Amino acid sequence: MENPVAAVQPRTDGRQRILKKATELFAQAGYEGTSLSQIATAAGMRKPSLLYHFDSKEALRKEVLAEFFTHWRELLPSVLAQTRGGEDRFTVLMEACVNFLTEDPNRARLFVREAMDNPEAFSAEMTEQLTPWLALVARAIEEGQRSGVVRKEVNAEAFILQMVRLAMTHFAMTGVISAFMPTTDQPTDRSLEELLRIGQVALFSPHEEASKNG
Repeated sequence: MENPVAAVQPRTDGRQRILKKATELFAQAGYEGTSLSQIATAAGMRKPSLLYHFDSKEALRKEVLAEFFTHWRELLPSVLAQTRGGEDRFTVLMEACVNFLTEDPNRARLFVREAMDNPEAFSAEMTEQLTPWLALVARAIEEGQRSGVVRKEVNAEAFILQMVRLAMTHFAMTGVISAFMPTTDQPTDRSLEELLRIGQVALFSPHEEASKNG
């Protein structure tokens, strides 16, 4: 009798290889510039095997983006529930974002590529998929404003979108950023530290910063 685990595992591995290589190639050449044959070759299989998992390039693109969005829909409520307000929550959220993009910088490159190549479609997908968590994080910022921890002048939604933009462009341009910091041993780490500092200064009230540093 066939081992069901052994039968399922190769299919799962094959699907994940396809998604990973599709993310990489879509990020590098764009959706229009990438063929299913190229993705299949990069994933180490023939095109019919790829079509077993995804019946079209558009279906594959949707799954690549769904994987990206699903990560955030699952992660962010958990982080917000398990952390206290203030800088602790902000730091954990930023670290979660950084860790996800560090695992595969092509995720950030794909984000930027889709925003440039398919702005209307990608904007609609972003709105549908991420509006609930944007509202969730915005409420956390507004709670901080009411308690005096967060600056009153901060626009919650605009701040979140700016931090997302900075993080995405940072990882999408990692090689370029490193070239401009040749005297720094770890340019990526230093850039991320600066990103975190910018966010903290922009978000939190001066007395909160003073109490942390004092």
